[in-house]
Amino acid sequence: MGKAVPPLLGEGLCARRILVRAGDVLFVRAHLEASEGLANLFAEQGGELTLATTPEQLPALDRFIDDLALEMPVWGPDAPQAR
Repeated sequence: MGKAVPPLLGEGLCARRILVRAGDVLFVRAHLEASEGLANLFAEQGGELTLATTPEQLPALDRFIDDLALEMPVWGPDAPQAR
């Protein structure tokens, strides 16, 4: 498991930062929305994504990112190979 980053978006929220291909952002968004409130997605530029969630949901978000990495390339500080 990766370590939680300090609250980034306010008290009680943690974030995971990943990078996907720009063309995969909509795929990530669709699957995240289907996960019923797992996290909020913030797209910075291209495929730079910040996924914000509560500390209680962090293990589930890590599993979500692990599953994404089986479907597409995922890079960044919180990508599975970086944890």
